[in-house]
Parts: sequence; structure tokens; C-alpha cells
Amino acid sequence: DYGHEGCPFFVAHNETGFETVVSCSHDCFGANETVPDGTRCYAIGDDVLHRMTPHLPYKCPLGVCTNGNCVPNGKHETCHRRNMEDQSK
Repeated sequence: DYGHEGCPFFVAHNETGFETVVSCSHDCFGANETVPDGTRCYAIGDDVLHRMTPHLPYKCPLGVCTNGNCVPNGKHETCHRRNMEDQSK
């Protein structure tokens, strides 16, 4: 997960293991949380991340968080999902 004080943000990893958020905002027990503007993101969302097969490479659209939305920048990067158990460590 992305280092955050409230609820964790789900992340995907690139080929070197670098974590990137897949959603720039989410609901945390009724409160909306957002990552800072300018944060690197994959424009896939939590739902797509959860449907990804762990450790299988995917072509993920890169973007930048702006006002709680991941705005794609036209570039792509190979990314993968770790097992959810791995992400909690």
C-alpha cells in the first residue's frame, strides 16, 4: 500500500518493484481521502487491480493525480499486482 495515515491506497508495481497508486482517491469509513496532486499513478483503479492475476505483467497507463483523479499522460509501463497478502507487508 501507499504510505498514508488513513486507509491504505492500493498499488501496482513496475518491473523494478516501484509502487504506484492505482487510484488517487477513495472512501475511508465515510471520509474521502486523496493523495497529493502530482503523485504518479496508474490509471486503472482498484477494481482492475483486483481482477489482475498476481505477478502477471500488464501494460498500465501512467498518469498524475490531479484533484483526486488519475489523469493519463499518454505513456504506458509494464506493471503487475502482487498477492494481496504480499501487499500488507
